[in-house]
Amino acid sequence: MFPGDSHRCSRKPEAAEYRVPIARILREYLEEARLLPGTRRTDTPVYNVPGLGKNYLLACQNRDLVSVMPDGSWYYEFHPWEKNLARQRGYLGRDVPVLDYLSRLAADGEDISDYSSIWYYY
Repeated sequence: MFPGDSHRCSRKPEAAEYRVPIARILREYLEEARLLPGTRRTDTPVYNVPGLGKNYLLACQNRDLVSVMPDGSWYYEFHPWEKNLARQRGYLGRDVPVLDYLSRLAADGEDISDYSSIWYYY
C-alpha cells in the first residue's frame, strides 16, 4: 500500500456513518490535483473490493457503472486487474446513496449546495 492511499470504509454496519460515495472520493482527488502541484499530491483513491483486493479508482477500466438508482446509489461491476491471467469473477457492488450522504452532511450543518457536482463523478 502506498503511504497516501484513501481507502473506502468497510461495509460493516458499525462503519456506515463513515462511508462516502465513490463519487466523493474521486471529487476530492480531482480537487487536490487542481490545487496542488504533482509532487505535493499524496492521495491515491482506493476501493477494497471483496474477493478482488485493492481496486485503484483512477483506473476506470477496472470498473463499470451498471446502474444509477433514484436515491443516488450507484451499482458498479468491479473487474479483477488480472482478468486474463487467472479465473476470477467480477464483483457487483452498491455504492453509498449520494442522497443519504448529502442528508448526513446537511444534518452536520454543511451547505450541501457546495457538493452539487458530486452527481457527475463516477
